[in-house]
Amino acid sequence: MHLLENCQPQHKEVAQKLKCSFYVDNCVYGVFITDEQERFIEHAKLIMLNRCFNLCGFESNVTGKNVDRSSGDTSILGVIWNLETDTLKCCTDMDTDL
Repeated sequence: MHLLENCQPQHKEVAQKLKCSFYVDNCVYGVFITDEQERFIEHAKLIMLNRCFNLCGFESNVTGKNVDRSSGDTSILGVIWNLETDTLKCCTDMDTDL
């Protein structure tokens, strides 16, 4: 939190978004346009690199220059996200023999 509150002024907007976007070691944030996606990733990486945190493994349902993966299923906080259809699904293994 200290890192995000004391970043350079040009990164304040992205730092505010990062404050609400981390859960354990995952950052989950959505944007609406590719330009915003690229800007967010670049600024987030710079902010975190300032204190030797290497953000990596960016996934999106839109291909971008900083995106490592943009197709298939991925797990996000225990929920399956299909990047092609932009849909979420929960897998449950419920015992029906009660």
